[in-house]
Amino acid sequence: MKTWLITGCSSGFGKNLAETLLSEGEQVVVTARKPETIQHFAEKYPQTALCVGLDVTKKDTIDAAVKEAIEKFGKIDILINNAGYCLRGAVEECTEEEIYAEFNTNFFGAVRMIQAVLPHMRKAGSGAIINYSSIAALDTERLNFFS
Repeated sequence: MKTWLITGCSSGFGKNLAETLLSEGEQVVVTARKPETIQHFAEKYPQTALCVGLDVTKKDTIDAAVKEAIEKFGKIDILINNAGYCLRGAVEECTEEEIYAEFNTNFFGAVRMIQAVLPHMRKAGSGAIINYSSIAALDTERLNFFS
């Protein structure tokens, strides 16, 4: 049995992945900025789901989530950096504050999570880190900004 820590489980891919893994008997640290949105996991899987409030822009919540995970399960085998959002709008229309906030969540949030989890994985001698991103970031040639 593996222990997974997944960021951004209140909806979408994170929520679906947590449900799938828990239904297969895996241990999952299910996280969201608003913990009330994920409590159904703890009710349905009380032994294998740990539901924790986590905001990837706030190091104290990251440290607390990782600490709780290690205390409950003794390890983190796989980190899924899923938390993020898309800032919609033309670059010239977005404010610097909006752009910074998106990078703070989508990029630096993932970096913070890796920094918090990696020492435990190194100590265990194993682990995996998976970072999700927008498909648009992988195939920019198909985007036509001037049509």
